[in-house]
Amino acid sequence: MGIGPSQQEPRVSSSTLDSRFDERELGYLRESFRDLAARGGDKRYIDAGTFRRAFDLPGLVGDRLFAVFSRGQPGVDLSAFVGGLAIGLRGDAFEARALLFAMFDLDGDGQVTATELRAMLNHVPSRAAPRSPTGDVTKLTNEDLVEEALEGRDALDEAAFGS
Repeated sequence: MGIGPSQQEPRVSSSTLDSRFDERELGYLRESFRDLAARGGDKRYIDAGTFRRAFDLPGLVGDRLFAVFSRGQPGVDLSAFVGGLAIGLRGDAFEARALLFAMFDLDGDGQVTATELRAMLNHVPSRAAPRSPTGDVTKLTNEDLVEEALEGRDALDEAAFGS
């Protein structure tokens, strides 16, 4: 179970993604890309270290977002940068699910196993405990979340992930 790119990348055309931002926003994204790429030395890509610092995500979560954005390339190019942000910021529920599924599918086999779920959940910062409709604090452990998500299955495919 490595941190390589997932075989299950969100599939949306580049022109569709670009249209989710107006010209001013695209200009800002291009400028941000140029600044980040220049920090790593190769102006064609944002390297992994720069990407992780810019997105400030913990451990495996940052590694996986980089792997999904970079799509197996040595870094994140401009098209992948804009496309990933378009899905992450302006994507519909199906695209968001595909992005998260690709992040959680650590070995890229099209399935998210209990081990993969645990690995990712252990790197997600904890938030305030959710409350039940009666106002009681509900504290679920990562293991509770894994068991609830899998519902007795060995793994989840993309269709079952997040449903």
